[in-house]
Amino acid sequence: MSRHSFTRLSLLATTVLLLASCYAPPAEIWVPGEGYSETLLIELQSSEIRVGQWLDIDAERHTGPWIRIPRPQELPQGNCWWRRPPPPVERGVGANVRWFIEPEGKFNLPSPGDAFRRRVRFDRAGTHTIRAQSAGCPGPFNSAPQTIRVLP
Repeated sequence: MSRHSFTRLSLLATTVLLLASCYAPPAEIWVPGEGYSETLLIELQSSEIRVGQWLDIDAERHTGPWIRIPRPQELPQGNCWWRRPPPPVERGVGANVRWFIEPEGKFNLPSPGDAFRRRVRFDRAGTHTIRAQSAGCPGPFNSAPQTIRVLP
């Protein structure tokens, strides 16, 4: 075997071993602990704006407590778990929650050049309610609704 072939074969074997270790099941996992809760908070730039004015909206997610356990052979369907401890507080999650606004207006549009920013604007005066929904563990959960007053 030539030196060049040996080098290529060694590189291929190393790559396969590294990839296999990336996908190996973890020995321990993180799951919701006793008293687990999920909270989603809406962050509004203001609660009062004018028709046609953009309003920055964002959200903050709180989850926990999480506990570390030995990984079972098989995880039942519908259970959630993490390889690493999840953050207890996630700020700036407005781009990965679902937004609901009543009555409907133009919303959930990313700003030019910033795919993680969410903004809302309304085309008529009135009082609007906004809330967010996040994928949860085990199911989705909602924020408390907030009111936005839109002036002419």
